[in-house]
Amino acid sequence: MKNKELPLVTVRMPAYNHEKYVEQAILSVINQTYKNIQLIVVDDGSSDNTPNIIQRLANLYEFTYIRQENKGVCATFNYIFSLSQGDYIFDCASDDYLEYDAIEKMIERAQRSNSDIVYGRVKMIKNDIEFGEIPFSNLEVGVLAKKKDLLIKKYRTPIGSFLYKKELLDKIMPLPLEVKLEDAYLMLKIPMSTSFAAVDSIIKYYRVHDTNTVKNELKMYESKLYILNTYYTRDTDMNGLYYYSSRAGFFKQLASKHKYISLKYMPSAILFIFKSNFSKYAIKQFIVGLLRLININKSRITE
Repeated sequence: MKNKELPLVTVRMPAYNHEKYVEQAILSVINQTYKNIQLIVVDDGSSDNTPNIIQRLANLYEFTYIRQENKGVCATFNYIFSLSQGDYIFDCASDDYLEYDAIEKMIERAQRSNSDIVYGRVKMIKNDIEFGEIPFSNLEVGVLAKKKDLLIKKYRTPIGSFLYKKELLDKIMPLPLEVKLEDAYLMLKIPMSTSFAAVDSIIKYYRVHDTNTVKNELKMYESKLYILNTYYTRDTDMNGLYYYSSRAGFFKQLASKHKYISLKYMPSAILFIFKSNFSKYAIKQFIVGLLRLININKSRITE
């Protein structure tokens, strides 16, 4: 997996109780067409057969494997980051897996565009059956988007597919241990000047379980709100664009099922329209939120 002529990519894989999936996840990294990868797998106190499976594979393929008592996702990511030697960082959960040429395509795009973050397409699977794709927006070849563009134009960027320049994460890490959504924290903290490029190819397969946090809308909202309220500062967001964009998102996302909670964020949704200089996305997001509120009222009347 080593070729010193290529940029080194560190793939971080925290593992916890994924005996059914961890071998597929690890082999999807081992078998990449890209040949300069540092794979670091840390088992975070699994109680099933996950550690034995990882140890067997580590003996065969000689990647870095560490077993520890359960410390949680953020502590594990921080530890792995301290061991990371790559020029780029990519994350793969122990129940997900990568397309065989994912790293090669992302590095090629990163090198050609000199971008801070490269992202790609992510397919969802359940019971080993593909059933959908996380929303994605391609960026034309040679075109870079800044974080500000993502907020105003709402490019769809599957965060779980991000290939980061390590020097970008050096400025943000370590993660606070109480954070539940590490991706949301990183997105909050990266500067507005951060550049993004896209690969219009499948990068990763995201495995959906009944216990996935992403399936619990209210829990996701609460975790994001905690991050926003606790760690938001104006140092990377002088005009409040990210702050009001996030709260406008709460308004739209919660309007269907959690009407009274969403109403708290309606003023922010209006302010986001002004902050974004009346971007089409901000206006559309506000209108969608309003329509969802109306639909709830209509359904209650018919009941």
